[in-house]
Amino acid sequence: MSAELIARLAVIVPIGLLSGLLAGAFGIGGGIVSVPLVKHLVGVSAHVAIGTTLAVILPTSLMGAYTYLKSKKLIVSLALICGIPAIVGTIFGSHYSHAIEGKHLMVALAALMMLVGLDFVSGLGNKLKAQGGAEGEEFEFKMDTKSLMTGIIIGIVVGLLSGLLGIGGGFIMVPAFCYLLRLPLKVAFGTSLVVIAVVSLPGTIVHAMHQHVDLGIAAQMLAGSVPGAWLGSKFSLRTKDQTLRSIFGSILIVLSIVFAWRELG
Repeated sequence: MSAELIARLAVIVPIGLLSGLLAGAFGIGGGIVSVPLVKHLVGVSAHVAIGTTLAVILPTSLMGAYTYLKSKKLIVSLALICGIPAIVGTIFGSHYSHAIEGKHLMVALAALMMLVGLDFVSGLGNKLKAQGGAEGEEFEFKMDTKSLMTGIIIGIVVGLLSGLLGIGGGFIMVPAFCYLLRLPLKVAFGTSLVVIAVVSLPGTIVHAMHQHVDLGIAAQMLAGSVPGAWLGSKFSLRTKDQTLRSIFGSILIVLSIVFAWRELG
């Protein structure tokens, strides 16, 4: 193994590991971290960084989702109900992204993420205490008409925002699942991962058709992201819900500041 390859692996594998840890632990794709890191540290174009990361997100999310599924912390039916509309929303949002002024929308989204993050960290309003199923208890999700429609709306909104603004859906889905469907946090994490995997598939295919997927980089990232997703999901399943809420809320707060700074700056 050449020194150049070793040096390359030393950069790419940790990026994959970090992405996988975020995916498994918090039900997010990890692209918001891995895309800029791949672009700047590996030295590829933005299109290749996005396409390659999308290709990695699919198996990474499925690995994390499988761990949640084994622990009965995942609702497959809800994930599919959200995933299909999310695909449609992503395609529609991507098509009209250049025709819509996204600056004000991103700032508004950043403000919402800030409020949600503060609530996750502090528990203000005790909104999460109304979740169905307390920590450590079995949770049974009832798929009625209201839940069905809510899931479809969540999927459409997540897809639209992802397509319009190019942001990951997990940061929107997890709070939406908790607040609107009253899912326990770990169930929200696991279900979000399946939706992310479903939504990433068409994007990966499109980028591959445009030769924006570097299979070499993808394989090296997967060497870190797949075990990272397994470790992250194990960490989440063994950690108290309040601790996870605090960490996830802190991530939302930091990201809201980054989004607002990038748009307003």
